[in-house]
Amino acid sequence: MKKLTVIAALLIIGSIQMAFAAGSSSSSSSGSSNSYGSAKKYSEKQTKSDLELRQVRNAIAREDYRAAIAEVNVILEEKPNFADAWNLLGYSSRKSGDFKTAKAAYTKALAIDPKHTQAMEYMGEMYLSLNQPAEAEKLLSRLNKLCSFNCEDRDLLKAAIKKYKSTRS
Repeated sequence: MKKLTVIAALLIIGSIQMAFAAGSSSSSSSGSSNSYGSAKKYSEKQTKSDLELRQVRNAIAREDYRAAIAEVNVILEEKPNFADAWNLLGYSSRKSGDFKTAKAAYTKALAIDPKHTQAMEYMGEMYLSLNQPAEAEKLLSRLNKLCSFNCEDRDLLKAAIKKYKSTRS
């Protein structure tokens, strides 16, 4: 029994780490609240989100975007208002070169959760891929308003824009 408890604890810890490694992010990552209750809700949400999206994240880690898209579409049939799933559909579609689907998915994620910082960051990278830096800058501006400090998504988009500009001059 003790072994099962230890194994379960390790699986939960591993799932939480995978959530962050695979890039799960939502409005809770904006740094707007530091209360224990909010942190606990965020942790529970991330764990649940990670469990639901585990196969999608695994496919993305393997760079098997077709499998990730198939998996996330199954989830979205049951949960059409799951912002993290829409975000990962956008990511997988973008990495597959399907920018039309990526844009629609990111737009849907942001309609569900207007503060989904990772969807903004990924959408900004998509716009850079499409040579639309002004659109990426608009998303960076939104991230600047949402994030106070330690905002990884804002910092990643800012760095991507800087890199984009340096290769264009």
